Amino acid sequence: MGKEVGQYIQELRTSQGIGLRRLSEQIGLSAAHLSMVEHGRRETSVTVLYDIIRTLNGDFVDALQRLALDAGVPAEVLLDREMARATGTPPDGR
Repeated sequence: MGKEVGQYIQELRTSQGIGLRRLSEQIGLSAAHLSMVEHGRRETSVTVLYDIIRTLNGDFVDALQRLALDAGVPAEVLLDREMARATGTPPDGR
């Protein structure tokens, strides 16, 4: 994940008074992994991002837009890449 989406996750989490350990237990990631995601030092799948954002009652579309901004590509391209990765098919070339 990049810095934009990681910062969004951290803001959601801290604004609700949720600690790293508690969130990590809720979504099944280690606290260390989650910390690296929040600081933009660890990649994770869109599926895991969805779980994090859903758990924090955040806006998934906003998170995707931030992730695309971090990646320097339109959100549609990012989703196409993630679908290709998840299904094992080549992206459509956008």
